[in-house]
Amino acid sequence: MLYSQSLRVSRQDYHLSWGGIVKRLDFLDSLRGIAALFVLIHHVPLLVHPKLPIPDAITPFVMYGWTGVELFFVISAFSLCLTMPRHQASQGPLVSYAISRLSRIAPLFYLLVFCNVGYIWFIKGGVVDPLEVLTNLTFTFNLVPSHVNSMVRAGWTIGTEMLFYLIFPLLYVRFRTIGARIALICIAIGAWQLFKPVIPLVEDDVVRNHFAGRTLMVHIVSFALGMLAFSVYSTLKEHPASRQIGTALLACGVLGIGLLIQSPYRFGVLQANQWPSFFYALILVGLGLCPFSAIVNRVTTFYGKICYSTYLLHVPVLLVLEPAYRWIYAHGPGVPVNFAVCLVLTVAAVTGVAVVSYRYIEQPGLELGRAIKARLFAKGERASNVITGRTVHSSPGAKA
Repeated sequence: MLYSQSLRVSRQDYHLSWGGIVKRLDFLDSLRGIAALFVLIHHVPLLVHPKLPIPDAITPFVMYGWTGVELFFVISAFSLCLTMPRHQASQGPLVSYAISRLSRIAPLFYLLVFCNVGYIWFIKGGVVDPLEVLTNLTFTFNLVPSHVNSMVRAGWTIGTEMLFYLIFPLLYVRFRTIGARIALICIAIGAWQLFKPVIPLVEDDVVRNHFAGRTLMVHIVSFALGMLAFSVYSTLKEHPASRQIGTALLACGVLGIGLLIQSPYRFGVLQANQWPSFFYALILVGLGLCPFSAIVNRVTTFYGKICYSTYLLHVPVLLVLEPAYRWIYAHGPGVPVNFAVCLVLTVAAVTGVAVVSYRYIEQPGLELGRAIKARLFAKGERASNVITGRTVHSSPGAKA
């Protein structure tokens, strides 16, 4: 199968870390998995009714879990920079890029959109806004303030991601060097400052607050930092002291996030959801240079593989488990144990659902995307051979 073939790696794909031998880019999957679990931990006590009490000792950590989406954005831009040369080497770079992004995102997202439509129509007996369905199916809902949340719970990030995917090829070509990507970060910060006066034009208070926190304009800084992180990583990965540099960067990043967890508005100046991205970028580069096994391991990489399904499906699972949460808190010995039990139950349930989704929705979607690209580029190659007069001979045993 195409998927199994893609998992085959050469010896160069592995390197030594202080924790042993790991796959070279496992740190990306590990951070994806951590980001998904961080968001999940944040939502467990907050998205159910009534909200669940949180142990005092970990309340700041749990409440800061929303920044897991910023980590996703930083990783996303880094990964796009990593894979873009492969698309550029294909016969149709933009077509290859677009199919890869759509086959990754669309199948599960579309399924959840249609499930939501069916729920509104047949269970709630409500009316579906055709424009909202259209903006979700075209991934343009991030542009419409009243639709910015998406029809899929927690799916607002997909609208932000897809708009960035749209402009990424241009940014990739125009901003190639470290200096250029630092300039891009400055441009992104300036663009947000110029865009801020537009926000008050949205009349509804709730819609305005959601739009202010979820528009691409406020998150473009995170994506730009991901692009810079890739350039820095590419420059330093062969440095003789790369592990020591990685350790220092990782320590700085973790320290910065720790300070923000204790006081999210400590640094002021930028938006609260822009600052963590700077420290997440340091963590990303640091782990790339020195993937400590305490962070980069089989558990975190496993959750990285299923992170998309984990992220999009964790909210429905939370809502289904709501009665169980209430029972646990009514009969449990105390808040710390009650919360721990609810968390373990949630992670177990979400993991099971995400594994099934990954196997039967995500993987077939990815394989379909590869098959479409193979057919398109094969046709293009045959057409090119006809035009240039070249003859392609069949392999022995092939049908004439």
